[in-house]
Amino acid sequence: MSRWRILTSEGQKKGATQQCNTTMQHNNAKKNNKLNREETLQLYKIGNFYNIYGDGAIILNYLFGYKILIDGKVGFPESALIKVINTIEDKKIDYQIINKEKDIIKKYGNFNNYNKVLKQALEYRNIKSRIERIQELINNISDITILERIIGVIEDELQ
Repeated sequence: MSRWRILTSEGQKKGATQQCNTTMQHNNAKKNNKLNREETLQLYKIGNFYNIYGDGAIILNYLFGYKILIDGKVGFPESALIKVINTIEDKKIDYQIINKEKDIIKKYGNFNNYNKVLKQALEYRNIKSRIERIQELINNISDITILERIIGVIEDELQ
């Protein structure tokens, strides 16, 4: 994933305001059923980046490995848009591109696979979380014989 550039304090204020406005726009779009369906992936264009929130962020994390930030969003640069759209369309997910700066909303698709892919993404996220928890437990084992037994059981199950 692309690294965010470091901003001056003035730029940070602008970025924070821009983020707040984007979050408000996302919430307003969710309230307006004419422009939005719950089963639509919404890509918000902010400058040279696209942001996706909520369940859409979980889907993009699953499909591309993009990190979900603390505020529950995933972002990617404009240069990755074609790759993202091609994958979304291959998975038959409806999506909207919302351009905050020009107040344009474009809606694409009539696929309706959003919930199916979201379910897969949530299952993947659950398994990944369990693996991380098990790895942490294994890292805390101080007795090598216990660790050898655990590895033996795993190897036996996989063969």
